[in-house]
Amino acid sequence: MRDSRSGIGRVLAAEAAGDTGYRLPPDDVEAWAAALAHVIHDLAWRDEAGQRGRLHAARFTWANTAAQTVASYRRALGYL
Repeated sequence: MRDSRSGIGRVLAAEAAGDTGYRLPPDDVEAWAAALAHVIHDLAWRDEAGQRGRLHAARFTWANTAAQTVASYRRALGYL
């Protein structure tokens, strides 16, 4: 994921998005304009980002979420 921001934060958003797009500061009009122009004009990048996004999203299944939740509860309760 292309990150035009400095600083820390939004870790969960980055985790969910992976390297499939842009993370932009909400108030940076120039960064948004440049990112939109890139997405509109670079068809190859757009197709690759779409493919990466679909592959990344496939990892987020209900079965995986349930397994990770149970593992977290077990760790929290000391049942490793």
